[in-house]
Amino acid sequence: MKNNELENLKNKDLTYFGYRIEPYFVSYLLISGMQNEEKSLEIFGFGETVRWLQLNNYLYQFTSDLLKVEKAVKSKLGKNANQYADYLIGKCLSSGEKLREESISFGKMADRPINKKEMSEALSDYVKVVLDYTIFYQITFFEGAVMQIAEKVIENNTKTKEEAEEFFSLISIADSLTAAEHEQDDFLRLAALPKNEQKKMAGEHAKKYGWLSVRYFIGDSWTKDEVLKRLETVDKQQAKKELAGRLAHRREGEKKIARAIKDFSHDDKQTIKQIRKIIYLRTQRGDFFHESAALIRPLLNLIAKELDVNYLGLINSSAPEIVLALGGNLDYKKHIRNRLDNFLIYYDRSDKTVILEGEEVESYLTTHRFLRMETENISEFSGKIGYKGKLRGVVKVVKANDDMIKVQRGDIIVTPMTTANLLPAMERASAFITDEGGITSHAAIIAREMRKPCIIGTKIATKVLKDGDMVEVDADRGFVKILKRK
Repeated sequence: MKNNELENLKNKDLTYFGYRIEPYFVSYLLISGMQNEEKSLEIFGFGETVRWLQLNNYLYQFTSDLLKVEKAVKSKLGKNANQYADYLIGKCLSSGEKLREESISFGKMADRPINKKEMSEALSDYVKVVLDYTIFYQITFFEGAVMQIAEKVIENNTKTKEEAEEFFSLISIADSLTAAEHEQDDFLRLAALPKNEQKKMAGEHAKKYGWLSVRYFIGDSWTKDEVLKRLETVDKQQAKKELAGRLAHRREGEKKIARAIKDFSHDDKQTIKQIRKIIYLRTQRGDFFHESAALIRPLLNLIAKELDVNYLGLINSSAPEIVLALGGNLDYKKHIRNRLDNFLIYYDRSDKTVILEGEEVESYLTTHRFLRMETENISEFSGKIGYKGKLRGVVKVVKANDDMIKVQRGDIIVTPMTTANLLPAMERASAFITDEGGITSHAAIIAREMRKPCIIGTKIATKVLKDGDMVEVDADRGFVKILKRK
């Protein structure tokens, strides 16, 4: 990279990825892992990776890199796609299990007194394990190619557009339940119990699923009291009815798939099977990372205390910076203050990351105004259809756990992306609109499970819409129309 590449950056060079509350500690782990060309070649069979630009919570990818990776993915999937998918799924799941085990071990180090050197070594070792895992976030780039394969199979085996759409909706359901779906089922079972039984078992529920509340190292695991408070909002009979409906809906879906593919060729049946596994993997891949964040939290809390900063301040530094800080070789408090105000990070592929902070960012934006994303005059925008339906409702923008309390029954959730920690709010909402995601995203999967209208991948929903706006969600066509501003 030339030193003046950032200065010469043009709008056409970037593809907007979306809004995500992702501190530097997190984006470092994810993007550095994805950019490991050697590991990408070893695992995926191609060395192409993508450069990224992060402006506060807005993420961009370099368009030329993205096109190269997508071309490489299509080439790999075009040859022995089913065997290739099986291989990737197995590698990712085994690496995820290793990440979980190592995270438990590192987290437990906080149970005893440890010095700065031990903290530094533990964090460095943890990062190595995470980076070996986050290479699998490259699977993000597989969705388009996988869906094209799915469309080809559907085209060969259906006769009408309506038949194709129905079948597409069926096969885009994961072949296994995600942790969030297991939690939903178990929560409803818990809600159907007498109050005294709920009090006994709420703690175990929180212990098993509490990590679902942690996303990108932000948020705290659910507690027993929080589970009990959530149970207060659910009627016992309603819970039984909803659980029965969920289970029946799931069984019927599997029967429909079995009937639909009954006369497919062996290869097409195998392709459908792999597509459903990859859809499961897309969510499970993230779950391993988020669970790791919850498990390692005690160690990070200990490090934050040692450095005399709060936890959220700490994770505005990258892991290597924290190691430097523990060694007394970085003015980390100054960097944290600047980054809480304003930051821009260019992630090159050759360890030449460029960071701008505070006033440096404002100075840069004066000559690169396209990064400010002006959206004031937009009254209608589109996205992909996650689940069909059409309704009107009041917008509630959810960007963090604390925002969930705003969501009332019947509201429309607008969020960068849905994750398992949003499930309580999603239960109350009537529809979902997201910045990110495709039809294999968490939002689309949960929308199909809950049978609620959903529009995904709008890119700009959280920029355009505000709390209290009245909108029409037309998920039959994939459009969102603003009817009235608050």
